[in-house]
Amino acid sequence: MFDYVDLVLKRNNQEFSLKNDGCKDGYVIDVIDYNEQVENFTISDFMHGPFVIVRCPIQHKAKLREGMLAIGERDTPEYRKKSLYIDFKEIEQALGREYLVADCKTDQRIETLDGSLLNLNELLKSTSELNFEKTLNDILATSSGTKTVGSGGDFATFVLADADVIALTGNLFLNMVSSTVENALIQFSAGNNNFTNDIGSNSPMNGDVTAGYSVTQNASTDVFNFASVATPGHFKIHDFKIICGASGTTKPIYMFIGTTGDVYNMYIDRGGFSSGQPSIQLAFPTDVYNNVVYNSGGGSGAGVLIGVGANNSNIYNNFITDAERAVQVSVDCTVRSNILFNSRVVDYFVAAGSVTAENNADSDSSLPASGGNKLGLTPASECDLTTTNPTFGHPLSGAVNVAAGGNATHQSANDATNSTAWPGDGVLDSIGAIQWPQGGLGNLVNGGLTGTELINGSLVG
Repeated sequence: MFDYVDLVLKRNNQEFSLKNDGCKDGYVIDVIDYNEQVENFTISDFMHGPFVIVRCPIQHKAKLREGMLAIGERDTPEYRKKSLYIDFKEIEQALGREYLVADCKTDQRIETLDGSLLNLNELLKSTSELNFEKTLNDILATSSGTKTVGSGGDFATFVLADADVIALTGNLFLNMVSSTVENALIQFSAGNNNFTNDIGSNSPMNGDVTAGYSVTQNASTDVFNFASVATPGHFKIHDFKIICGASGTTKPIYMFIGTTGDVYNMYIDRGGFSSGQPSIQLAFPTDVYNNVVYNSGGGSGAGVLIGVGANNSNIYNNFITDAERAVQVSVDCTVRSNILFNSRVVDYFVAAGSVTAENNADSDSSLPASGGNKLGLTPASECDLTTTNPTFGHPLSGAVNVAAGGNATHQSANDATNSTAWPGDGVLDSIGAIQWPQGGLGNLVNGGLTGTELINGSLVG
């Protein structure tokens, strides 16, 4: 057991160029408890550049986390005034650490400071006292390229990456290198400027729910929420697991302000909590494919909620179980080749819009009877539903054909005008961005769920 936490303070930050947006110099960004993170979790040298790290006795954890930047809310000047900060000049004086303030204005790495010698109750101050027209040059800010997130990565957590990423000047890939535990909202609000913010992992789960990396949210807030993004662009979230770790955790993914998006190869474990919130909520056109949503508790939330602004979204090749409304639609979109299983109120619900619903499998009769949809299946007879098994979501021997004899077409996520036939012959066929890897995410025996059919007990490619 560790008897300390690392208090992470931002330095040299000018979040936006807009007037009165202010800075976050000295703000409490994260409080890392190594007892919560994966074994042998470490802080990289890079972290000592954009942040000041103060090692504090663990009994201060709760107090410090109360002051984390806009915890559970939006990163705006109004909400920043509810946060806490520490004046680096006061740390310099208390520790006798010469030139700390001056060093914080450079790109020099700063060593971990000893917080056991500090009176944190006196040093922590409300940010409402700050001059919010103050600006500082963030020498080490991230605006493009590839950065790693996790143990030994450029950023220990996504909350810390969020605090350092400014308005994008090019495409950005945040690549997970370990699982992380988060304790605040992740939102990347500085703006995409029509570039791509890519959040994912190069170590996919490949059909094994027990494998890969995870992001666990322990705060009573959303996990990834793009509702305050200053300028839109493309978002990608892929190839890791999201775990709702608290009863107050709400939406795992909220795609609200953007141009286009992709959510794919994700496991979303709702933790058995009844939040009444959707797992994936869309408000701009997004392709949502090859995802597994499960353990949704007794709430009324949807697996995927396609709302106003998300016209022409494509929802395909997803396995959604025990969400009250697996797919809830209010705009024109395509829902194809999904498995929607539960014993709840309804699997599939269309509120409005012209929806194409084809080749889906359903455990009630809420799907349209036309379009090759297969209704009224018994989940326990079709798939492994034990969420602790590596084969969770994989088909059982003797599973029925969802669309026997039919060849569906599928739109490529790379090219909205290009439809490619899926022959359904048990062979994995390349269709660009929505190809599943061999043995890929969820429900795979011969390669993957095609979007057309179950053949000989296998979901095929």
